[in-house]
Amino acid sequence: MFDSEIVQDLLNNLPAPCMYFDDEEACRVKNKLSHDFLTKWEVDCTCLQDVSETFNIPLQGSGRTVTWCGCIEYAFVPIKKGSIFIFNQNQTLAEIKQLLPMGLLIVDRHGRVVEFNSRLRELLGYAPADLKALSALKGRWTDNGLKLSSGEWAPARSLKNKEVVISDCVDVVRKNGTRTTLCFSACPLCDSYGAVMGAVSFVQDLAQQRAAELDAVEGKRKAEECLKELVKNIQEICTQDNDLRRTLTQVQTTAENTYKGYQIENRFFSSELMDISYLIDSAGCECERSITNGTIVLCEVEGHKLVSANVHLREAFKTVIQILAENSTDNSEITIKIKDYCEQGKEYHRIEIKENLDEDDNFHNELVECRNRADCHLSLVEQIIRNFGGRIWAEEKAGVLPGCYSRFVILLPAAVCTEQQGLRMDMESFA
Repeated sequence: MFDSEIVQDLLNNLPAPCMYFDDEEACRVKNKLSHDFLTKWEVDCTCLQDVSETFNIPLQGSGRTVTWCGCIEYAFVPIKKGSIFIFNQNQTLAEIKQLLPMGLLIVDRHGRVVEFNSRLRELLGYAPADLKALSALKGRWTDNGLKLSSGEWAPARSLKNKEVVISDCVDVVRKNGTRTTLCFSACPLCDSYGAVMGAVSFVQDLAQQRAAELDAVEGKRKAEECLKELVKNIQEICTQDNDLRRTLTQVQTTAENTYKGYQIENRFFSSELMDISYLIDSAGCECERSITNGTIVLCEVEGHKLVSANVHLREAFKTVIQILAENSTDNSEITIKIKDYCEQGKEYHRIEIKENLDEDDNFHNELVECRNRADCHLSLVEQIIRNFGGRIWAEEKAGVLPGCYSRFVILLPAAVCTEQQGLRMDMESFA
């Protein structure tokens, strides 16, 4: 085939994949490196045309191209009665593969592992090539704990559907039995005709991130338990020592309200469209059952007044009514009125809650916005109303001790009922 045994030796001993093509561009000889490379990807190049179409390179000259298996450097060396084609993957790409801070996995068209880097081996605890197929990995979805089927792995979906998969979180069992959370992303590798030749997948270790998240959740849980334990201890002290009962009761209430405020600030409580008259009427009825001085609560509301809120707002109204009832005289009346109000182009509901006093009583003090009040009850109410976009003012009685209130005014943003929003009037949830 060759005019010289020197050329034959050159072909077999070149440190790069190479093939000899005769005058008719038929492949006659492949060296071992070339044979191994093509066999790995199940490519059978019998002629120069096959090489050109498979690797998307011209039939003459030398150069570099980017193809489905990376960056290819190629050269045509003409010899008598044919030519030698020399090609190799760029060594820079091979170095990048090993230096990647994430795992790299490449599978062929059948899902068999043909390439991986050392980082992936560290993540799994063994060589991925030891697996007959990726589906042999023991994996469960992180969010629901369900076992992955053979076709649900990211590379498998890329092979089957030409799907680009981003950030599949899977809990995987390592070779030594330990578990870790891996994040798989994958995309298909296609030839010049668009046929899938394989898939490449990048794998990130989320074990440290998951541990940090669990630590944060555990820390939050412990903080809540500490607050609960603090309230419990204060309650026990209050029942055991009558001399300290009044002072410690205030401390107990402060701790309870601090815990409630912590929950409101750090947890998501969904809001929905509610009729504020139902909230207030429910709060008033519940307060009347616990009031011991004969005070009654009258709610004067006409029509539906809608706000975006939840049951925490009812607790705020209940607290305000209780504060007025504690400061009122026996058998008095507390009236609640709601009016529409506009401020700076925005619509609000103005809620006035006050004790009906005799005309001779001097209670005409100025309304003061309830911010940073020392009263722990009022401070919690202000926090709840502020979280719903509203404000609250209070008026103290004249000529009495501070903290004795006669009237409260609350502003809450008005809401509009649309087809996308439903109106909640379920009184059973307020009972």
